[in-house]
Amino acid sequence: VASDYPVIISIEQHCCASQRSRQGEILERVLGDRLLKPPWDEAKSDIDYEALETISPWSARGKFLVKSARGCCERCLRALP
Repeated sequence: VASDYPVIISIEQHCCASQRSRQGEILERVLGDRLLKPPWDEAKSDIDYEALETISPWSARGKFLVKSARGCCERCLRALP
């Protein structure tokens, strides 16, 4: 590894919500605890923005950060089943 700083993976997604969910499952399985994930609110089935803290490159050392849009079209913006 050339650097301890986080690796940023940018994903261009053009798929339905269930396929995005599957991509997340695969990323979790492959990267494990090295995947940087935001706090999750089970009641809302969404990111817990109140518990979200600022992430610095130093605090994310050794992690993988996945960047993508939450949805790019009407089909993608639908909630997960």
